[in-house]
Amino acid sequence: MKNCKFIIGLALFLVLICGNALAVRVNSLYQARLQVADHSDMTRQQALADGLQQVLIKVSGNAAIATLPMIQKSLVSASDYVQSYSYDDQYLNIKFDRSSVLKILSGAHQAVLGENRPLILTWIAESDDGDAYNFIADGSDDAKLLQQAADIRGLPILLPILDMQDLTAISMPDFTGLKQQAIMAAAKRYKVQTILSGTMNKMVDGSYQSVWLFLVGGDAINWQINAASEDAVITQLLDKVSGELSTRYAILNDSKLNKELTLVVTGVSGLSDYADVVKYLQGLNAVRKVDLVAIAPGKLKLDIVCDGGQDGLKKALALDAKLLPAAQPDKSSNVDMALQWVKQ
Repeated sequence: MKNCKFIIGLALFLVLICGNALAVRVNSLYQARLQVADHSDMTRQQALADGLQQVLIKVSGNAAIATLPMIQKSLVSASDYVQSYSYDDQYLNIKFDRSSVLKILSGAHQAVLGENRPLILTWIAESDDGDAYNFIADGSDDAKLLQQAADIRGLPILLPILDMQDLTAISMPDFTGLKQQAIMAAAKRYKVQTILSGTMNKMVDGSYQSVWLFLVGGDAINWQINAASEDAVITQLLDKVSGELSTRYAILNDSKLNKELTLVVTGVSGLSDYADVVKYLQGLNAVRKVDLVAIAPGKLKLDIVCDGGQDGLKKALALDAKLLPAAQPDKSSNVDMALQWVKQ
């Protein structure tokens, strides 16, 4: 397990130094791991319902999804949606059927936050009742608590390295003051566009006060969260993060909204670029079909079918900025969107 964690950490670091890590693929959205008291049928059935609820939250980004009547009906029959399960000591590992989960969400009119999600640089400083602030370091108990809560919600987070470059890149007063420009400058080395930064202060009575800055999609969002425990702060915080990502990037799979779109993509040169564009579009969760219509020098014309139509495609493309609106719109009457391919 230690070697696995090292490899994952190394891979993330290589992403940082080799290219823009705007979005990453989360492959565990339809899986849940829950601690169980025993291996009885009754305990397993309850765990399956809890696991399905966890998966529905991960896939939709809606922390309150279990309050919906249609979702509650699905939780009662959670075993119907299980693809496989196994025990690992006192843990039950569950894998749910992807198509069944998506059907549940579609029936409840809930949008889907796909596997491609923004990598979130998560930079936190904490203090004990007004003492000096210290950054949460990777490998610490606080970092493990944060990572566990993020995994439950399918949020890919990245903690700063906290080497001398990090520690000298920003002053603690600027950080605790949540100075946006200073934080963005200090985070520049990580080549991410989504940053969660904040401070947590443990009070004399054991409660926590915290303030947060979430930089996403070019916007700055501030939150203040006060709770009885650190765990409660992290829970509320990451629920807010999931909800914000869902609002921005989740796409409703409604056949009435799905539409065939004609795209013109410029900024391509050679067969390699053409293949990369098609492969990229095929890899988007919202895209159902990609057909190549025509190839011209520096330009590609395609027909695609996308969940949510044009709005759905815009949300999908917003995650990693590989296809941007073209500087010069295509004036052809049968073109829905003109896009520019951005080589990474």
